[in-house]
Amino acid sequence: MLNENLEEIAFWRSLTFQVVGDRSVGGTGGQINAMSIARLLVVLGLLLVALGLLWPVIDKIGLGRLPGDIMIERGNLRLYIPLASSLLVSVILSLILWIANR
Repeated sequence: MLNENLEEIAFWRSLTFQVVGDRSVGGTGGQINAMSIARLLVVLGLLLVALGLLWPVIDKIGLGRLPGDIMIERGNLRLYIPLASSLLVSVILSLILWIANR
């Protein structure tokens, strides 16, 4: 019984997440540590602040009111699905990251 439990524990431990190679966050040689997660959270926070500061500019450009964006208003319900805006932002970010990784 004890041997079966130990084998089961070993099996579940073998399924844990492992970072392979040099593609880890922070360049720690395959390990994700608390410092790299903290840096990631700081960067995400700074991106959110930048997005908040640029929101008036984004609103003037018209992002969020493109022809492919769906808005349904009925009574107390307002449903907004920004399909075209999401697609445009995705293409722009993909191009930026593609150019940065060249």
